[in-house]
Amino acid sequence: MNEFKLIDDVMPDAPPSDPWKTAEARARVLNGGRSRRRFGWTAAVVAAVATASVIVSVVVVPRLGAPTVSAVSGPRQALDAAADLMARRSEPASGRYWRATTEITTQVQGPRYSVNERVLQTLWRGAGRQVMNERRLLGVQPVTPADRAAWKRAGSPKLCESGTECAGGFIKPSQTEYVLDLREKATLLRHGLIGFDLKAAGVMKLPGDPAALRSELLKSWPAYRNDPQSRSKAFPSMSMDEWLWSVGTSLLEEMPTSPATRAALYRMLADLPGARVLSQGDEVTVARPYQTGYAEDRVVIDRATGTLSAIRKVLVRSVPRDKGSGVDRPDLPLGTITYEVAFVKVGWTDDSFQLPRECASNINKTGGRCVH
Repeated sequence: MNEFKLIDDVMPDAPPSDPWKTAEARARVLNGGRSRRRFGWTAAVVAAVATASVIVSVVVVPRLGAPTVSAVSGPRQALDAAADLMARRSEPASGRYWRATTEITTQVQGPRYSVNERVLQTLWRGAGRQVMNERRLLGVQPVTPADRAAWKRAGSPKLCESGTECAGGFIKPSQTEYVLDLREKATLLRHGLIGFDLKAAGVMKLPGDPAALRSELLKSWPAYRNDPQSRSKAFPSMSMDEWLWSVGTSLLEEMPTSPATRAALYRMLADLPGARVLSQGDEVTVARPYQTGYAEDRVVIDRATGTLSAIRKVLVRSVPRDKGSGVDRPDLPLGTITYEVAFVKVGWTDDSFQLPRECASNINKTGGRCVH
């Protein structure tokens, strides 16, 4: 059952009159009648190289009617059992498009108050060079009660994409942005990891053994290490292990991979120095400190099915030198999820994206952008 489809079917596209009550209702649906507060939302609702002014989070989709998992002796055994389930997973090996639908909530810190921006994103990758990204803005809300009070003092302006007041070309709540990219060597991985530009067909052929997968990925490490852009402020220099972690999580998040490769990625990430495995309830998690030390990356796996549930960033230490970044806010306690992408539906499909009539003329054969 697709819980997000159920919610979208019963909830209107337009922002409700009382978004806080809607968030509470959403939390009850997603959490089996229990509400949990994260980032000031009533529902758990954001990527590894985040900018100094942006923190990210997302909703985790609970399983309904999942099969019972047999007891295992420890967290690593739970991870290996989940990886085995993924490796044996039967799913289409090809189709017209690789489609990845995720729900993302980005926490953006502004000069007067901070907001959570919720987006439903669907990424379509064609067998060739075509990439279509649909981003529907679900809503923007102040993060904490203090942020909401500051927003009210500012006149309660209507908020759009990135927490900006609605003006110019910013996406408004309930609008969708369509971006078609046909560049032959378009960046395929989140954050533009320099020197790694596997095309979709090549990614599907990555090994299903963790050691062999690591060796294959490291063939791109010299190109990243020697590229001047990899040492820029936008892409801080990474150690080899940090780079492998970022590439591995990016492959899980955005690229077509076989079940065997995804299982190998779980194990490869868990084997990296500094990584640890956690097991609680119906989740098994591979966690590793982010290179700056103030946050921890977490790859969350459904232990009953082996499927990827979410990729998160969790605040673990305040860094005073990063003033204005959000990590030094006293009202964001340690343990706050500062980045999360919840996976709604991922896999090959013979379906195709459909452009609104108003956008068809704006997006031509060479690509383009349209908001509808």
